[in-house]
Amino acid sequence: MGWIKTSDIPDDDDDDGSGTSGSSLPTAIFLKQQGSNTCTLTSAAMMLRARKYLSGKSYSSITEAAIKDTAWSSGLKWSWKYSGISVNHLSTSGISVKSLKSVLDKHPEGIVLYCGGKPHAVFCFSYSGDTFYCADPLSGYSGKKLTLANSYLGKCYGSQANVLKKVTAYWYVSSY
Repeated sequence: MGWIKTSDIPDDDDDDGSGTSGSSLPTAIFLKQQGSNTCTLTSAAMMLRARKYLSGKSYSSITEAAIKDTAWSSGLKWSWKYSGISVNHLSTSGISVKSLKSVLDKHPEGIVLYCGGKPHAVFCFSYSGDTFYCADPLSGYSGKKLTLANSYLGKCYGSQANVLKKVTAYWYVSSY
């Protein structure tokens, strides 16, 4: 989970990403990673912020720094609990469009989607048709909703389909 340099800044997407999987999230939920290798931690903070937002509760205090002592140990822990929210991890060898839709339908707050080959994580939170939307914590990509294809992972792998083939893990809210 090292620092990734990029000079390419993706275009904003016009679709709000609120498709079949659930609600549109305010951009205030989206964060920029503060460390050079904390994309998973920052994506997890966004996931927790979304869970609080969807529950009608304040989320602004949930930041990378706020959850670090609980969720981080030389990488994002596989299971942990913060502010009454339990998070778990699942390893995988790729994920299909159908499976990711199913996961997002069960987790309207979104998930932390991780590709170990590059290594990088994004906060994936919705879909419309077969297009997935995320918030990428990496500088130059952060602070906005992007299609998965327009995230840093999409840049690296060339398409959403290739990103999904390269997914090695995801974190999700297991209870709240």
